[in-house]
Amino acid sequence: MFMNILIVSVCIFVLLVLAIIFYVFFMNLKKDVNKNWLRLYFLLRRRQDAVPALIEIFRKHFPANKKIFIETVKARQKAYFEITDENVAEMNFMIKRIISHGKKSQKMMHDLNFLEIKNTFSENNETVQIAAVEYNIAVNKYNFWGRILLQKKVELFDF
Repeated sequence: MFMNILIVSVCIFVLLVLAIIFYVFFMNLKKDVNKNWLRLYFLLRRRQDAVPALIEIFRKHFPANKKIFIETVKARQKAYFEITDENVAEMNFMIKRIISHGKKSQKMMHDLNFLEIKNTFSENNETVQIAAVEYNIAVNKYNFWGRILLQKKVELFDF
């Protein structure tokens, strides 16, 4: 009798330890996903916060080209309030459009503020790309282990 109680107690203890290990493992995966998302989020926000300075320089050198200015402001507002792939892509397109106009203009190419902002955007783009890859890797790990767990759970309760 005592031996049966001891075996059952050890089994329950082992199952409890395994459950705790799985819980900590999944919480670490979730924390990693959240950490990578926050890093990507703040990098995108930093880029969006630099857009007004770029727009101001563009307006100074191209006062007649209001269409690009208005489209860039709208793209920034959409991307600022809701970070989606489409909004970020639209904002990136507008930033590239302004920078390409700046590269064609001799006055803008000699403007130190423009050159500094252009370098900031190029450095930030590289950092954003790296952060996006790290975020995708973390999400794939989280989804992979979640799918395995859900599949095993379904198999256990399949009648």
